[in-house]
Amino acid sequence: MQKQANQQTLMIFVTAEGEIEATILEYGKFEHLLRIDGEPTPVKKLTLLYHYKQIDDATVAEKIGVDEAVRVRNEPMPPTYKERHLLPNSALWKAKKQGNAARFTMRSGDVFTGMIDWFGPFEVKLSIAPRGEDDTASVILHRHAALSVDLLEDPPSDDEDA
Repeated sequence: MQKQANQQTLMIFVTAEGEIEATILEYGKFEHLLRIDGEPTPVKKLTLLYHYKQIDDATVAEKIGVDEAVRVRNEPMPPTYKERHLLPNSALWKAKKQGNAARFTMRSGDVFTGMIDWFGPFEVKLSIAPRGEDDTASVILHRHAALSVDLLEDPPSDDEDA
């Protein structure tokens, strides 16, 4: 996040209400200060589902899947800490260590498949597709917004949608 803030990288932040195109002014544990339409605007992290660089917009649109059963159910954001953190660290470590792909289903019904680059207590960086010769398109998933993670045996193929 510090690198994106320093470089003023244009980002797409996705909430339950829609997308926010912004640059990061300051990032924090519970809230980010984003420049939205030229104005500094505080945004609570609990409202964010995921975010990615604007340069990856077409790739994310191409690679994102949808679980209609979850979308129709309209899974609400959970109220308690325990309910928010359903992704076990052991599964994330296993996928990263073994180089297996993981499929994340978000509470919104959005589905992402890719390789785990890193994860922390609140976010997971998922590499979803190559971008150019030496870079990768990725998405940062907010763990509180994830409903489940499934570990896959093989890396995702290029023709796989999600």
